[in-house]
Amino acid sequence: MGFFDYGVGEEAPTDVEFLTGWSHDDLRALLASTTPRRLHAGEALLREGQASTALYVVAAGTLAAYAGAGRRRRLLRTMGEGSVVGEVTFVDGGGASADVLADGDAEVLMLTRERFDAWAAAHPDLARAFLFELGRVLAHRLRTLTRAVTK
Repeated sequence: MGFFDYGVGEEAPTDVEFLTGWSHDDLRALLASTTPRRLHAGEALLREGQASTALYVVAAGTLAAYAGAGRRRRLLRTMGEGSVVGEVTFVDGGGASADVLADGDAEVLMLTRERFDAWAAAHPDLARAFLFELGRVLAHRLRTLTRAVTK
């Protein structure tokens, strides 16, 4: 699974690549602003409604996003290495739209808004490119979700 996959139901979501044109040095500069976090199988990274301003990149393992409760609980997507999680809360600071759980042991790299702001001040051109990529991927996810619910 690639970056910013979004689907509804049982089918695998469509992959969208993120930051593909970035050099190794540019990516390294961004990743230096992240903090690693290990998750055990079943451990929650985010809970639906939980406020956050952090963005996470899956470094190892697989995470799954679920929305709803009880019989209405649905798997929204799975996210593997390189996928980004928490992009909506990173942008708006609101509550998470889903529970995100580790399928097995996993590791994520957390980028807080504060660390992003500091990185962006030092790398304004890269920050602009990052935000445009984030917007492109969010638009793709919205279009994919709209198609899924209007079928």
